[in-house]
Amino acid sequence: MFALGTLDIFIKTQRAHLQYIDNPNYPGGVVAFACASSQDLLTRTEYIAYILSNWMGDCLVLWRVIVLYYGSRYRVWIAILPFGLFLCVVLLGILGIMESAISQLYCPHTGVLRYVILYYGLTLSLSVVSAILVISRVYVHKRRLREAAGPGHGSLYTNIAMMTIESSGLYAVWLCAFLILFILNNPLQEIFIGSLIQVQTIAPLFLILLISQGKAWSQETNTVAISTVQFASNAVSSSPETGTVEPGHFASTGIVV
Repeated sequence: MFALGTLDIFIKTQRAHLQYIDNPNYPGGVVAFACASSQDLLTRTEYIAYILSNWMGDCLVLWRVIVLYYGSRYRVWIAILPFGLFLCVVLLGILGIMESAISQLYCPHTGVLRYVILYYGLTLSLSVVSAILVISRVYVHKRRLREAAGPGHGSLYTNIAMMTIESSGLYAVWLCAFLILFILNNPLQEIFIGSLIQVQTIAPLFLILLISQGKAWSQETNTVAISTVQFASNAVSSSPETGTVEPGHFASTGIVV
């Protein structure tokens, strides 16, 4: 995603050079030149780079849901909705590449509004639905931990939920702003659509940065959650081979997200 975002910046720089330096007096202005050059290799490459980056970002979102619900008995049913949304996004992206949908973005015609709203609406829905599923799963574990170990535990799961909101919310807000401006035919939409691939690339990098710096998932939180757990000196554990109870051993349990 970082490489595709860098490629997108390079192509946008080259295209701006063609529009404003090489062809400043093109009949009809910048919009007419963009429409006329919508079939060239440079513009097609830019569109494909965005589609691939969008697939990677949506695949990452879907992967989070699959991992967190891996041990759930309802994992198949829960994964149907996000997987179906992801499949629709991929199919629409392939359709856009095959039919040169990039020309629709620069040259208005009857199908542009419907196509753009459908494609970006689906990827926005996937991001929101996946975030809700992840946060719901995390809070279920938080509640179970507090019931088992006491009300002083579970802050670690709150931080995981906040990281999910922070990483998913950035792209969702940016995409939602673009859709609203696009429907209203506001020229500010060009700012959001032009930087959409960069925002989508920033989202997972932002999540990695938060974890690496310990800002969203602090070591203190993890230490407090674990260090307050105490084992009784007379704890017992059962032997899995014989089924008997062996005194003097400590039984440990783990909670896995």
